[in-house]
Amino acid sequence: MAQVTEKKALNGFLTGVLFSGIFTMVFACQEQSELPDHSTIRNQGDPDKPAHLPASDYGISSLPTYLNGVNIAWFEFGSDFSHGFQDMQLDQLIARLKSNGGNSLRWWVHVDGSQSPEWQGKGYDRRVVGPGDGLFKNLERALDKAEQEGIKIFFSLWSFDMLRKNDYRNPPNEDNYRLLTDEKVLESYLDHVLTPMVKRFNNHPALGAWELFNEPENMTESWFQQEGAYYGGPAPSLSDLQRVQAKMAAVIHRIASEKDQEALVTTGSKSLGKYNSKAAGGQNLYSDEALKKAAGGDSYAYFDFYAPHYYNNEGQNGRWSPFHHKPGKWELGKKPLIIGEYHVEDLSVQNGQIPGNKLCQKLRKNGYRGGWTWSYYDSLGSEFKKQEDCIRNAGDSDNPLPDYPECEDGSSDPDGDGWGYENKQSCRVVSFPNCKNKDSDPDGDGWGWEGDYSCRVFEYPICEDPSSDPDGDGWGFENNQSCKVKKDPICEDCSSDPDGDGWGGHQQTKNLSIDF
Repeated sequence: MAQVTEKKALNGFLTGVLFSGIFTMVFACQEQSELPDHSTIRNQGDPDKPAHLPASDYGISSLPTYLNGVNIAWFEFGSDFSHGFQDMQLDQLIARLKSNGGNSLRWWVHVDGSQSPEWQGKGYDRRVVGPGDGLFKNLERALDKAEQEGIKIFFSLWSFDMLRKNDYRNPPNEDNYRLLTDEKVLESYLDHVLTPMVKRFNNHPALGAWELFNEPENMTESWFQQEGAYYGGPAPSLSDLQRVQAKMAAVIHRIASEKDQEALVTTGSKSLGKYNSKAAGGQNLYSDEALKKAAGGDSYAYFDFYAPHYYNNEGQNGRWSPFHHKPGKWELGKKPLIIGEYHVEDLSVQNGQIPGNKLCQKLRKNGYRGGWTWSYYDSLGSEFKKQEDCIRNAGDSDNPLPDYPECEDGSSDPDGDGWGYENKQSCRVVSFPNCKNKDSDPDGDGWGWEGDYSCRVFEYPICEDPSSDPDGDGWGFENNQSCKVKKDPICEDCSSDPDGDGWGGHQQTKNLSIDF
């Protein structure tokens, strides 16, 4: 969550630390002996020619039609998959989610690295040597429980909190920084944690996708580096974060390809408009081209869908709001778009208000592939009831709204009702009406909000030839579109027209002279 204030969850922590220290070495050796190094996989075949069709080429058809759910995002911060696994709380959450038509959860794994992975060595020679005590066992427990209830889990591996110090958990901040900037340290994580994790769990029926980071871009922003909890050392660059995530994605996809499986990969970007869309005025750090380049040309380095977050705290007055704009506005092609975090609260932007309990429904109607509310942990008690209402309003996952594709050609809709027919099935013609009032676009970006829908602020061109308007109504037709006939002012003084051609000049403008 953007700039989230971490709540200290310390129940059982000190006891867990004492016991985890005893079992760490034995567990790490067992895990490593079973699972081979991924470097042998990276070198097999032609790395530029995936053995199987990348998942991004055929979307995320293996997932529910609409991903409707909640962020846990933790029960005990940083410890859910070590000593802090909460069977009873997970059972209760899944039951409440299912009863409201939800079908998916987003759950943080390493978080700040305080419990996993396991490190060994001294100083700059420290490397990741294993997953850490209990990690794989508890991931499996979570997935098995979810499978019994038909729920998909989307594991988010790391969070920007990896560079936040904490006197209770003592996360290895300096090691975490080197993982983001030192190739050898990254390789140790890929070899001893990510590779065995993917091999063991990628084909589990309850796994939705691998999300690599939670809001990684925060680590590069000044507000984060200036807060009191920042660890105090150097910060990674956006290029560092691109490289790390590109290489992680490539490892996951390559392993899945070798096993003839599908692997879905994404990241929980902080901002849809700032880091995922050039069309919104930002940049797209995660396009296929950008990630392939960051991974040195590896064609397995790509994301299968986008999963950015949206909070109304970036001073954009709704310009980046998925609740006010359809996926086509961001110009991300056909790759699915899921909103990974958002608050369930009344949203008053773009000259209108959407009630909080209608936000989930609005995402679905706008054509997004899913969304996860923030969050179960932050909203225990009556506050979570708001999220349950929102999830329920998005539709029962057992009876989903039809998920029709977008029409490739607008001519498929001859009667203009918004529906066409292509490839032997109905399709939606995604179009936006023209705004009736320019005031609907207060920020001047060409998009407004009227009648509970996005609209385009359209300026008609000026007619090149006044004869294009034979009836004199001020409108003509040129170049296959309507145009406005520019109205010339009337001359105040007939002497402005010395040659009597009906045109005069005044203050360096050409005015119409009318003879009475």
